[in-house]
Amino acid sequence: MKVNDMTDFAIQTEDLAISYGAVEVIRGVSIEVPKGQFSAIVGKSGSGKSTLLGIISGLENPDKGRVLLNGTDIFALDDNGMAEARRRQIGIVFQSFNLVPSLSALENVLLPVVFDDKMSKPDYEARAHDLLSQVGMNDRASHRPGALSGGEQQRVAIARAMINQPTILLADEPTGNLDETTAAGVLDLLTGLCRDIGTTLLMVTHDMDIAAKADRIIEIKNGKVEQ
Repeated sequence: MKVNDMTDFAIQTEDLAISYGAVEVIRGVSIEVPKGQFSAIVGKSGSGKSTLLGIISGLENPDKGRVLLNGTDIFALDDNGMAEARRRQIGIVFQSFNLVPSLSALENVLLPVVFDDKMSKPDYEARAHDLLSQVGMNDRASHRPGALSGGEQQRVAIARAMINQPTILLADEPTGNLDETTAAGVLDLLTGLCRDIGTTLLMVTHDMDIAAKADRIIEIKNGKVEQ
C-alpha cells in the first residue's frame, strides 16, 4: 500500500508514554497504521502491548503523546466527543469476550447501538441478524452466553464489535482463550469481515502463527517499538 499523507492513516500514535508508579509501561511509542491494513502487535507478557491498545482505544489516558484516529486527536476531545468517536469509529474485541450474561446473543450484539439513532431499531436488528449469520450464530441468537461455547461467545463478540461498521477494529488476544482450530476460524472471521467493509484491524497477539498472517508485525519490547 502506498501511503501519501496523514489522511491515509487510520491510526497514528506520537511519542506515547505511560507509567504506573515507577514502572514505565509504554515509552515513546510512535506507530502509523494505514487504512485497511491488518497489523499485529506482538511481544512478551508485560511488554506493554495491551496497554498500548487500551490507549489507542481511548480507554486509558497516556501521560504524554497523541493518538490520531482517522486524523482526529482523540485526547483533544471532550468526554462527549470521545464517547462519540469510540461509538462511531472503533470496535473492540476482547480475549475474555465481555458479553453480558443476562442478555441473549442478539441483545449483546445490539448493545452498542441501544442509544444510537443513526438507524431505526428494526434496521439495526436486521443488521445484527445478518452479522450473526456471517459468524454462523444466527440460529443461536436467543441463547445467553452461558449456553454458548468459548468460540461461539467470541463469534458473538465479533458481531457486536462490527454492528456500527467501525473504521477501526481493535482486538486484544481475541483467540487467546480458544483451541487452535477454533482460533483459526475466529481469525478468518475477523479478517474477512474487516476486508469486506475496509475496516483497519489492529490485533494484539502472542501467537506468531496468527501474527504471520498480518500485513505487518509491530513488536513491542520493554514498552518500546522494537521493529
